[in-house]
Amino acid sequence: MTSPLLRVNPGDIISATAWNGIVDSLNEALLRIQALESSAPGTGLAITQLVPAGPYRIGDTLQIIGQNFQFAAGAARVFLNATQVLNLLPGSNDSQLRFVIPNIPGVLEAGTTVDLTVFNQSQSVTRQVILRPQQNPLQGNIGIEWLSVAPTTVVAGQPVSFTYRITSGTNNLATWALNAVVDAANAAAWNAQLRLLDGQGNELSGKQITLAPGQQATVQVQIPSVPAVVNGTTFGMTLSANAATITGTSGIRQFVVGTPTPPPDQSIHLEVDAAASLGALNGTTLTVPGGQNRRLVFTATFTVAGVYTITRSVLGAATGWSVNLDDGTIDTIQINPGDLISGSTARPLSYRVAATASATVNAQVQIKLQRQGNTAAYTTVYNTVRA
Repeated sequence: MTSPLLRVNPGDIISATAWNGIVDSLNEALLRIQALESSAPGTGLAITQLVPAGPYRIGDTLQIIGQNFQFAAGAARVFLNATQVLNLLPGSNDSQLRFVIPNIPGVLEAGTTVDLTVFNQSQSVTRQVILRPQQNPLQGNIGIEWLSVAPTTVVAGQPVSFTYRITSGTNNLATWALNAVVDAANAAAWNAQLRLLDGQGNELSGKQITLAPGQQATVQVQIPSVPAVVNGTTFGMTLSANAATITGTSGIRQFVVGTPTPPPDQSIHLEVDAAASLGALNGTTLTVPGGQNRRLVFTATFTVAGVYTITRSVLGAATGWSVNLDDGTIDTIQINPGDLISGSTARPLSYRVAATASATVNAQVQIKLQRQGNTAAYTTVYNTVRA
């Protein structure tokens, strides 16, 4: 039985999920009406309901409910376009057919309309369904970069917003659960106020954001009123995102109340090469067996000429961890004007993150790039776990 549609209140945001629920319910009602109009009860072949309502992916289990399928007589046949379903699942009978949707040629991620046809010995009935390719387990990474703080000087008793850019590096569309945390002496007073907003300043429902592969989005972490602390008080802010088994983090970034915060250097960008870690990297978490090391490889893109210094460090009080240069990587890179003929130039960076057998189980490593003479810098932070 279909659940009743929920009513909305004035001013509520109508999401794609809510709208699709209405469409699914209408489509199901149309199926039932068409079945009643096209067949005499108990005598004709009919489809009255599809469970679930769809849309579907290849590999999903679909149940067709109706009448007179003649399954017991061995006459029931199901086709999706020209592809026959060869294996009907246990539980199938003359009034329901259950099967796993087989591979159908030409199905696109945006959704392809496919004819679903059921035959018995003498009749056929067709319905159209929306089908998408099979979705593999979520793989890849999620990048979170701090972009700015407004105002640039955090003031006690005043609001402040921290802006981040989130970039999906996964193979599938995914909904990410976001979590912002302040690390301070009176952390509870800070964290109780935190709000997560989208780039337009709207509060994120459920503190979640949905991103397609390669898609970027801007997220704001807002504190409506900075707690009553004295100037010079240091606090750290971290934004993380999680979907399935993948977690990404901005890493902890320090701010000082009453002191202007320089923006990050957006003329630099690092793109991680997850494949080079040979399975050790999941999102922004690198797993290293005790007594061993694992590679952390990037492509650094520069758009401004200058001499860049790279600093490698282990954050906080973690012990037993180190970030070492891999073959061919140095800590100083010179970018000449002639290197930027196309507007940018890229350089490979490779590091060996090592953990002793007694290293702290969890740590964070930071890679920082700064152009000499510039107060702004680009930093990226990765969680590390000793296996």
